[in-house]
Amino acid sequence: MKKLLLLAAAAVLVFPHAARAGGEGSDSFEASATIGGVSDFSLQIYDADGNVKDGDFEFGEITEVLSKADDYVGVTVNNNYGIWKVDIYSDNFPDGDAPEAAPFDTRQYGGLINEETDDDGNPLGRLPLSWAVYPDPSWGEEESPGNPMEEQVVECIEGEEHIITATRWTVLKDKADGQLPGEPDRAGTWEEAQEGGYASIAFGNSRNYANLTNPILYEQDEDGNYISEEVNEVLELVSLGDEVTPVDGQIPEFYVFLQAWEDAVAGSYSGTIGMDMYLE
Repeated sequence: MKKLLLLAAAAVLVFPHAARAGGEGSDSFEASATIGGVSDFSLQIYDADGNVKDGDFEFGEITEVLSKADDYVGVTVNNNYGIWKVDIYSDNFPDGDAPEAAPFDTRQYGGLINEETDDDGNPLGRLPLSWAVYPDPSWGEEESPGNPMEEQVVECIEGEEHIITATRWTVLKDKADGQLPGEPDRAGTWEEAQEGGYASIAFGNSRNYANLTNPILYEQDEDGNYISEEVNEVLELVSLGDEVTPVDGQIPEFYVFLQAWEDAVAGSYSGTIGMDMYLE
């Protein structure tokens, strides 16, 4: 006890006016700082062995209706402006000349386009594609091909039926996609897919985190929009996606896999697949 008292007394002697507001003097200075803006976004194609490819993304010869490509795409986001998202799409008719006659009478163009044309100059068809995104390429390598339109009904919440997708794969939309003929209440356009989040592979906040879209963990309404998190919690779905943890202040590269998921006529197919990063 004595030692504690002596130390307390010494403190009073050294700072006799410590209780006075402002002390014996006061001064201040202005401070400022600038953080340079960074908004980098890049893609890298890898082959089945994880080697960097300089050429095009290749499916090779497709022998099955559901066929996953060996190649995959690495996505790098380095952004410190705040909220961001990344959308994926095909852009097969950038000049606005998308055909509407069969076999394109559904006005859906996502995927690859047959390189041969009919007498009117229209492509003979398309090879629909779907995508899945993973934080580790080994996850994609192990993922089996699946029908992205397959659904399963889950009965819950006071007996009401709720439909969730039964596969991780999501249909690739094209920027030329239009409204489905005869189905005015069903979302089909690129604008609806983008606004509803259907085309988003990932979203995040600056460099703090990234979340990769996993449609298995969402319930969607008839327009393709995601329903509330509350419903997903009742369905006992683990999370809203695969979270990517920053490493050394950077979001690690994540990976997109593609598959052909619908039968198409024989022929050679090609197209342009793009990804865009948007800032809010």
